Amino acid sequence: MLVALYLLAAAALLLPWPFGAHPAWAYNWEGYTAWRWATYWEPPTGPTFDIWAPTDGLMTDSGQGPLVGLPVAIGIALGGVRLEAMRIPVTLVAAAAIPVFWLLGRRLIGSGVATLAALLLATSPVFLLYARTATLVGISLLPLLLSVLALVRVLDAGPGEGWRWGREGLLAASLLLGIYAYAPVRLVWPIAVAMLCLAAARDPIRRKILLRTAVLCALIVPAATMTLERLAAPEPDPLGAAAGYFHARGEQLLAMSGDPTAAAQYVRAGDVDVATGWETAVQLVGQNAVDLMKLLLDRGTGPAPAEYWNEHGRFWPWFFFPFALVGGFLAVRGGWTSGGQIVMVLPAVIFLGLTLPLFLTSRVHVGRLLPALPFALLLVASGVWAAAGWLATQARRAGAGEAARWIAPFLAGALLVPAVVSARVDLETPLSPSRESLTAAVLADWGDDASERGGAVLVEDPALGDDIERVHAATYRFALDGRYRFVDLRQQRPETGDDPRPALLWRNTLGALQAGEIARPCARLWFVAPEIAGEFFASWQGAGCVGAPDSVILP
Repeated sequence: MLVALYLLAAAALLLPWPFGAHPAWAYNWEGYTAWRWATYWEPPTGPTFDIWAPTDGLMTDSGQGPLVGLPVAIGIALGGVRLEAMRIPVTLVAAAAIPVFWLLGRRLIGSGVATLAALLLATSPVFLLYARTATLVGISLLPLLLSVLALVRVLDAGPGEGWRWGREGLLAASLLLGIYAYAPVRLVWPIAVAMLCLAAARDPIRRKILLRTAVLCALIVPAATMTLERLAAPEPDPLGAAAGYFHARGEQLLAMSGDPTAAAQYVRAGDVDVATGWETAVQLVGQNAVDLMKLLLDRGTGPAPAEYWNEHGRFWPWFFFPFALVGGFLAVRGGWTSGGQIVMVLPAVIFLGLTLPLFLTSRVHVGRLLPALPFALLLVASGVWAAAGWLATQARRAGAGEAARWIAPFLAGALLVPAVVSARVDLETPLSPSRESLTAAVLADWGDDASERGGAVLVEDPALGDDIERVHAATYRFALDGRYRFVDLRQQRPETGDDPRPALLWRNTLGALQAGEIARPCARLWFVAPEIAGEFFASWQGAGCVGAPDSVILP
């Protein structure tokens, strides 16, 4: 079953049918992964020791840590500097989340519910979008589910079982994976500690073991974060790293507490009633709550591949929500009734624990909701199974015992088939090419001319900043590594005599032109961003050149 689910997930992610194919250009922040790989992993200087340093866990950090960086580095070592070589290894790791999810669901609820939930996740357009993308988001489901599975094993232990490093110790170790995962996944750490404390209050026999485990889990994450910060960060701040574990580079209200008006930039235009004070922060919370409810109800949403970055990306089809309510009600009732096991309420608790904190963030969108999706789908599948059980009972009372056996599979299929059709429609949505992909196409078209002239120069707008220029260059390189030899003017490497590719000079090239640091500027081919065309022409003439430069204005 595990192998079959993995192969199904991998096929759904990698094959162009039935769920379409990922864009042929760097998409959904993949340019940052390319940049981080070039900075921290690319030989001969990489991998650097900085790969172990804690980050904020944002999509823009993708590729620095080992969770994404290692698969990407292996893929590029085997397949060259190509977008597919970056994506496929990350996708293959992300696909392992499906069989792990089935193991978790079977342990929590049962094989039937687990199978339906796993199939719903494997065909979810949100999962397919992010698991196909070489960033932190999709691949982070695997460490999240492993941590929750380890938590369930601890909570499910028998009353006479003592401490085991392979169980309680493994839970504490699994929480360390969050250091390199997507920031919302890190919320499983306080959730696990809270659930252990709650279980200790309800279980006097294992209370000492559960409390000891809770203390270990509470301490190990900040201790490991501070240690890694001290050992691996170029400018270490161990206390700051531990205190900022959920900082998310300021994209949440606690980080804005020093300046509550900072929330105003995230309140949509036309919705700002007050311009200062905590009222703006409260307004942002209300906006996020409304957006979350619309996503759960599938109101005013669009295909996730086109709307992933805003509050309109479709989280799931509208007909999932009623079953999720039924499943949530049954989970809470089962967990709190007399004799109920605390693990029964775990899907609802983790769903809420991963969802409600989003009220305090800058924006609610499907990427930040993805970690909660597996647990929401467990509730959906539980609701379907409960409805099927009720219908089967009615059928048996009516004397249709044979038909009652097929009600659960029929109802599951009745939910799964339209969900798959909806996912296919969403994932086949035409996407507009990015500006970077259009620029790469222009550079590719001029490759032969660049070879005839002995190379070319890429001139970006300095106002973008050095980091964005490096992201752009890495993005172009993954599309054009076979056509150009990218030369960083600040880190020139020894020339490769047998490399037939023309050199493409980049990084602060306008400043280098103005400083007279580019040889033969009058004879070169220039690719110029339109925002600075006038400044470039003036600088080119200021370098002693006359006439018109041999230049191409980029899109």
